[in-house]
Amino acid sequence: MIATTHFLPQRGIRITRDALQKMVDSFRPGGPIFSEHGARQIGRAKSLELRPRPDGEWEVYGEADIDIPLGESEDSVLADLPKGGWSIGITEVGEDAPPEPVAIIGIDSLAFHDRDREEARISFEAIPVSVYVTWYHQFAEVPQPAIILDLVRHAFLSMPPEVWNQVFKTLEDVVVRLIFREPKRTTPLIFRLRAGDVRLNVEVPPEANPAVVREVFRGARSLLRPRKRRPKNRPT
Repeated sequence: MIATTHFLPQRGIRITRDALQKMVDSFRPGGPIFSEHGARQIGRAKSLELRPRPDGEWEVYGEADIDIPLGESEDSVLADLPKGGWSIGITEVGEDAPPEPVAIIGIDSLAFHDRDREEARISFEAIPVSVYVTWYHQFAEVPQPAIILDLVRHAFLSMPPEVWNQVFKTLEDVVVRLIFREPKRTTPLIFRLRAGDVRLNVEVPPEANPAVVREVFRGARSLLRPRKRRPKNRPT
């Protein structure tokens, strides 16, 4: 069981049946699964199903293929997995979301505050495209703090170079500022960047240098450079 429509008092939200149905409808087999929402991939999702519960609520049930590392047995790997099964992380899309953002930054709803979100939003007011900063909700029992950056791949590949540079620089500066803000964290944070089939993950310990995060952005820049536009042939 991955998620239900029960009210979650510790997070103050309820996931609706429609939201769970959209999750199932948009599911594509093969997506990575990470241990306790961390940076270590342990397998790939196989299937999702929305089904009714005996108490009248709804739940999403999932199956996955779990990797068995060389030298380990199936029993030892399964014994090391979280006992509660899967859990999900979702990016909240509120009524204040712009219609077609080129990027969405989801900041952990338990690790960050309203002030962090509002300060991050202000940083994007000067750029010519929409970037949405919102909450990222994790439903693991004890999740690591996390920031999830989703980029619209085709939008970045078709941007004018000067806009592309401005957007990427602002995204990088904002994420670095969020991760290394005061007071300093005492636990590692997961930073995950996704753009289509591009997925970059890094675990950032409290003592890390910002260069660890900037390296992720360097990798994303190399994979998402705008396509060069061919000059139009002019009649002679």
